[in-house]
Amino acid sequence: MIEAIAFYTLSTVVLFFALQVVSSALIMRSVTSLICTLLAVAGLYLLLSAELAAAVQVLIYVGGIVVLAVFAVLLTSRIGAMQPHLSPVGKLAGALASTSILIITLSLISIAPFTDSINRLTVDTGLHSARDAGLALLSPAKGGYLVPFEMISLLLVAALIGATAVARFASHSTESEQSEGGHQ
Repeated sequence: MIEAIAFYTLSTVVLFFALQVVSSALIMRSVTSLICTLLAVAGLYLLLSAELAAAVQVLIYVGGIVVLAVFAVLLTSRIGAMQPHLSPVGKLAGALASTSILIITLSLISIAPFTDSINRLTVDTGLHSARDAGLALLSPAKGGYLVPFEMISLLLVAALIGATAVARFASHSTESEQSEGGHQ
């Protein structure tokens, strides 16, 4: 009974904040709502006794969104003032596209044989506990994930450095255009 209440509560939180993500005109409110959505999904993982998936959800996705938000605030001076303006035609096109995707998704879910596929999807990966998964992540040997994980982290650092350089170049060119306009 308690699990059902927790499930419905977390599901409601996920749906509420997911709607806030897509409906808010303020970028920081959308980012905050996305963080809340991902935290509630981690709570759903905990209800499924998938502690490792919940931890990965919080560390990778929530942590990544927080870092993205911090860099967005640091790299743009007016992020809170940015509000996209959609025309009524754009809003109608978005509503039609999302309704179409919803109808297709629900129809595919209704015809999918989930009970048969669950029995066929049991694959032995050799990872039977969080300890085994952690050792596989830290192992530099064949079958380990340490080297790919480090390669991805280097790629992300390079992307952040590139984004910083592009943002600084764009801000310098904007400042020089404004100063040239003021001297005329």
